[in-house]
Amino acid sequence: MIIGYRVLAYLSLRRVKASSS
Repeated sequence: MIIGYRVLAYLSLRRVKASSS
């Protein structure tokens, strides 16, 4: 599902941001 893929990408981005912070 495209939605699922978008959610995964969103979580990944958020994780990277948190790690960077």
